[in-house]
Amino acid sequence: RQRSQLKKRETDSQASLSCQQRRMSASTSPPPEELEKHRKQYLAHLAAKAKKELDDFEERPLTKWLKSAEMLSKQVALQKENGNTELHYIYGLRLSELVTAHLPHHPEWKQVKHKEQKKEVASMVDAMLDEIRASKEVLVKRETKRYIDNLAEMKRREAEAVKFDTKVVGDSLDAPRTNTLAGDALIREGLKTLPSQSMAQQQQQPTGQTKGVTWGTNTSVTLPSYPPSVTL
Repeated sequence: RQRSQLKKRETDSQASLSCQQRRMSASTSPPPEELEKHRKQYLAHLAAKAKKELDDFEERPLTKWLKSAEMLSKQVALQKENGNTELHYIYGLRLSELVTAHLPHHPEWKQVKHKEQKKEVASMVDAMLDEIRASKEVLVKRETKRYIDNLAEMKRREAEAVKFDTKVVGDSLDAPRTNTLAGDALIREGLKTLPSQSMAQQQQQPTGQTKGVTWGTNTSVTLPSYPPSVTL
């Protein structure tokens, strides 16, 4: 009866573990709204890296800022050549913000003398926009995959922890049964006597028989008991 109860507990534990693993597997892929939230957070992180304070913006001549835009365009091209998608996007975003969001507010922006240079910079940015958007899509896909993979790994570790806890509980339930089986084996091999057999042997022992004779002075070996008539 005890073995049947232990077996039932073990079966119930395994069924519970399988159910939990199925639930975890089904919930590995996050919902679309969670992915969209993470995508926005990631893009905000990249935008923060691209942001650069423009010190003395109005005090510096417009020609200096237009030169900075040309230098940034070279950085964008260099990062594309090196295959560094993240830096390519960050420098491209910084260049786009400088030319489209900041320079039009410069005091010298409307002066005719900068007309040709402004056109060159604007054309340069327009030519890079498609490449910058492409880098953005690559980064988003890569980050989304990384996010999903990390979530799946976390779920896998949780499942392994549940499996380990269930095994520990199962082993603790099997321990009494293992001890009982080991005791039965010892009795069958004659290496252990039942309490009733030991009591019966003591009752049949003749009166005056010594309990044992120690062999030697530095040994723990005990010789069997002999009747009083036997001389060693």
